[in-house]
Amino acid sequence: QPLILDGAGRATPSTLSFAGDHLVSGTGDFALLWDLRQAGRIVTEVATRIAEPCRACGPPIVRVSPDGTRLLTTDLSGNDTYVTEVATGATVDLEKADAYSGAGWLGDDRLVAYSRTAGALRVLSGPEFATVEAAAPIELGAGAYAVLAIHSDGATATVLDESGLVQVIDLVSGEVTSSSEALRQVWEQSAPFAFGIAPDG
Repeated sequence: QPLILDGAGRATPSTLSFAGDHLVSGTGDFALLWDLRQAGRIVTEVATRIAEPCRACGPPIVRVSPDGTRLLTTDLSGNDTYVTEVATGATVDLEKADAYSGAGWLGDDRLVAYSRTAGALRVLSGPEFATVEAAAPIELGAGAYAVLAIHSDGATATVLDESGLVQVIDLVSGEVTSSSEALRQVWEQSAPFAFGIAPDG
């Protein structure tokens, strides 16, 4: 029997995402966060800045860290990327340092983001995620935007750009291990704003 997720706000289907035992959705000036380990499934409402939706390229992406303590919100165009502490509501604007058109959690305290300025995937950590642990240069296709998903091994990321080019990156060595243009015929305009990776990679 499905359980009703009670809450003080209406979930936005386009920004719903799971991370372990947590479910998150965001719109406007707040996000809704459910801890699915709780019997009542009551929502936590978090005041945060949600990236403004881009009508041409889809809604913003909202992701919760694996431990449920932080929220990451970004839009595909790279104009807004924020990290918010759930407990305090303190928000870090990553765009002050760079323009990131894609970002995802790599553990509880690290991010992987595509830097449009550097033309590379960066592993970010430290205070306000200002420390660049590693950088993996990659070239996008005809589109300037990129979205990414991180494999369960925590060492590999798949990048999909607006042209339909798919690249698999080894985050340890920084090398592009495979590349495919097979998806370029699937769409003619904008790429999906989010995607997932099957368990077998």
